[in-house]
Amino acid sequence: MAIEGMESIIRNDQEANNYYLFGQTDTTSRPCLCSNCRSAAAKYTDAGIMIRFINAFSDAIADFVEEEQIERDITK
Repeated sequence: MAIEGMESIIRNDQEANNYYLFGQTDTTSRPCLCSNCRSAAAKYTDAGIMIRFINAFSDAIADFVEEEQIERDITK
């Protein structure tokens, strides 16, 4: 959902921005409580889960930019 949403924002950006903000609010920063996320939290900590998610998100957006041949440097 997050990746598709950002892809849509980038694809429809008429101003051809180079910077996009993606993050979480400070007031609702608890992870999902499903068994997979609880297991990951035990292994990586809550902060580690967020870092892993942001890294995966960034990699997916970099792949999207390459596939769509977007000529802006928006992934660094």
